[in-house]
Parts: sequence; structure tokens; C-alpha cells
Amino acid sequence: MSDFLSKFSKDNYDKLLDAEHEAETKAELEEAFVEDEIEQITEELNEAANEASENESPEEVVTETEPAEEDSATEPLESEVAAEEPIESKVPVEDAVAIDHIDDDSDDEEEVAPVIIPARALKPVPETSRRRKAEPSRRDDRDEEVEIDKSYHKKKMIRYGIIGGSAVLVCILAFLAFLFFNQVQVKNFVGTPVSELKTWALKNNIEVETEMVFSIEQDENMIVSQDIPEGSNIQKGSVIKVQVSKGADPDERIALPDFSKMNTTQVKAWVDSNKAENVKIVEQFDENVPKGTYLKMEFKDKNITAATYTRADGLSIYMSKGKEVFEKNIEVPDFTNKSKAEVEAWAKTNMIEMTYDEASSDTVPAEMIVSQSIKAGEKVAKKDKMTVVVSVGKASVVPWFGNATAETAGELGSQHDLQVIVVTEYSENTPFGELIWQSESSGTYLTGTDKTVKVYYSLGKPYIENLIGRQENEIPAYFFNFKSKNANITYTIKYVSSSEPKGTIVWMSKYSEYVGMNTHIEIHVSR
Repeated sequence: MSDFLSKFSKDNYDKLLDAEHEAETKAELEEAFVEDEIEQITEELNEAANEASENESPEEVVTETEPAEEDSATEPLESEVAAEEPIESKVPVEDAVAIDHIDDDSDDEEEVAPVIIPARALKPVPETSRRRKAEPSRRDDRDEEVEIDKSYHKKKMIRYGIIGGSAVLVCILAFLAFLFFNQVQVKNFVGTPVSELKTWALKNNIEVETEMVFSIEQDENMIVSQDIPEGSNIQKGSVIKVQVSKGADPDERIALPDFSKMNTTQVKAWVDSNKAENVKIVEQFDENVPKGTYLKMEFKDKNITAATYTRADGLSIYMSKGKEVFEKNIEVPDFTNKSKAEVEAWAKTNMIEMTYDEASSDTVPAEMIVSQSIKAGEKVAKKDKMTVVVSVGKASVVPWFGNATAETAGELGSQHDLQVIVVTEYSENTPFGELIWQSESSGTYLTGTDKTVKVYYSLGKPYIENLIGRQENEIPAYFFNFKSKNANITYTIKYVSSSEPKGTIVWMSKYSEYVGMNTHIEIHVSR
């Protein structure tokens, strides 16, 4: 301790205070020790002090030439009082700074480890104050030799420069790393679904702002444009603005081309390019129009015309598929003795154009197949034509009913498996009771379930009875009987004054005689 304090004699201490490098060192230390670097610099200095203390003893640093002969009653210097106790034990590391030990005259200039003393002891002090505190040491008769290592200050400044430069470099590298790892390269999202952009944005912490617009180039929910070009680097947390397609404008008017000059491929291309989603292309087979040729177009709304058509309007365009050709891969079954209903079902399922002819058969029941135009086992294609003969059962021959009367005609018909309907009517030319005509000529073959024959027998010419003295209400029924039996007998009524009771027939233009088929009779009735 005495060795250390002996260095602060009047001459040596003044030299130290007046030395230019000492003042610069203290000023630079006070500027350099900011709060965020005190701990790091202190640790560096303490490590250097520990290494130096292990390699050198204090006696090699400072040489005493003469012990102090100061009176014991003299008041010790402040530095002496502070030096009586270990400096590290009283001062926390964070409040301490280093001061150089000064070596004595020696041929070998060696760096001396710094001693840790309180930082507040090195605060700038006015020159007069320094000299006042140093006066007691001037009275010391100690002779001390102090040598200052000028290279130590330079080394120390280099060390501080390296530490400071390293800190700045680390900060720069950290900032560059932050910029590098916090950036995202923007892709080209035009023409991709907006969901793909949102997935990418969520993964890279990017905000997305969307604007819905009509677009004929992009389908619905596809991205039309983006405000940040492809390949640009942006920071995470940035905002990318995009326009998203709502599809084509449904209210936009579309000029319809002349479809009659276009084929099916061209019509489909027009529909796709104009986003005409409400246009329906109907392709159908046609026996006469070549494949791919325009047939017709129909608007869903009858009030729509080609001049007022918009994308939202419904339109059907019919195009020909040409003649339909089918492969013959349908095997024909044996329909003999099968029912007509079975043939109809098979023909409908396989789209066969079936023709049904009828014929009587003494062996095949009615409604059963007698024969077929295509043999069983042969192959046919859809839309092929085929004919089958359907039995109508056993045929009945119509007889001549002129040999019968109205009373015997029914019995004659039963003998030939016929249903006979007898009708009697007036005839101007056919005598009473004779056959006027029959619905089916004699010798005709009737088949099937309906074998009905109508026969007409004559009642002769119309005969007008004497109705004088009878009542007026009998007239309508009497003349209706003539009309129902093919005699067009008409009448008129006139009301006359008479002594007969009211409503009595008093006169007739014709009565009690045969008349023609179109005779008119006048009748007088009493009023």
C-alpha cells in the first residue's frame, strides 16, 4: 500500500496531472463510458488486471527510493485513506474505472496491469483543487521515479476501437439479417384463385386487400391484377392489393354473329370468348343436314331479340350432328306366338322402328305374333325398321242378308260368328221388308274381336195418317218418327178460328196417303 501511495509525490503527481496524454485519457474515458457499455468494458479491464497480477509483482512496477519521513501527526491524504483498504472490496465493478500503474525507471518497458478504483474519483476536478489536495504530498520528502508507458494508452484505445467496431458490426449484421429474413418475394398471382393468394399471405404474414371487379379475361374468383409486381421484395406485415374477378358483366349487351355461317367448333369458341354462360349449344342428329351445320336458335324469353340480347339472357343454339349411325349389335329374338305387347316393349327399349300388320289365323290366337320380317338371331342396330304380323284370330265371312228379313238377320249373323245390328227405315225405291243395304259386303272376311255388321231393311214409302180431330200436342212426335227413319217429312201449323175446342186439328193439306221422302204438310189448329 505504501509503495502505491509513494508514487503520488508532489513532483510525480504534478507530472501525471499535467501530462497531455493523461488529460486526454480521462476525457475520453468519461465520454466512452455510456451506460450500455460499462459492464463489457469493465470485464475486459478486470481480466487484463488479473493476467498482469499473476505475471508480475507490485514491487516490479513501482520502486521506492526513499521512505516517507512524514510526521505521524500529519493528516493523511485522501488518496492514502482510500488506499488503506482494498479498492475492489469497496467499489462495485460497475462504478469502477481503470488507472495506469506507472513503472519506475527501467530499461524494459512492460505493460502494467491497471488497478480498479472508483470511477467517481476520476471526475474532472478544477486544477486548483487538484493542487490543493496534492499539497500534503508535496511536503513529503519521498523521492519517487515514475515512468509512463505511452504505448499502453494506444493499445487500450485500439482495444476499445476493436470492441466498439465489433459492436457496430454486430448491430449492422443483425440489422441486415433482420431485413433479409423479414422480407418476402412477391409471386405473380394474376390468373390464380384468390384462395391461393390468401394461403400464401397467411403463411408469410402479409395482409391482403381485395377489390371485386367484372372481368371477361378472368373467371370468377380469379385474380385480375396486383399492385406489387412479381419478384418484388416486401417486408412481412405489408399490404398487397389485388383485384378479384366477379366474372363477366351479366348486363353487358353482346352482338350476336351470323351463326348460320359458323360450325359447331366456332360457335363454342365464340361462347367461351364472350363468357356467354347462358348460351346452350344443343347438338342433335339430322338425316338431311351435315354434321356441324347450324340448324336454328331460340331465345328463352320470346321478348328478347338479337339486338337486345345481353349476357344474362338465355339462348339455345341448335347444331346438327349429322345422320346417326348405330352399330348392329342388337340380336333379334323369336317373336312367334309371342304377344304383341312383348314386341312393343322390346322395340321401345332398343329403339327399333316396328311396323305391325294384321292377319287372320285359324291356329294363332288373336293379338299373338304370326310372323316377323327379320329372322330370329340376326343383328340389328338402333333405328332399324322391322315388321311383325299380328294374328286377329279366325276370320268370319259376311253372308248376303238379302235372303233374310229384319226378324231373321240376327240369327244369320250368329251362324257366321258376326254381331248383326238391324235398322228399319223408309225408302222411296225399295219395297217394304226388303234389304236396302248392309255395312259389310257379302264375302268379306272379318277378323279380330269386332265383327259387327249393320243391315238396313225398308219400311216402304212414308204414309200420312188422318190427324184431324186429334190434339196439337201429338204432332211433334208423329213427324219425328218419319225423320228418325230417314224420311224428311216437315210441317207447319196455323191457328184458325173454329167451333172446335182450342188445340184441335181441324185441317191438313195431306192425309191418309203415301207421300214422298221430302213432303211438306200444312196443319190448321183451332184457337
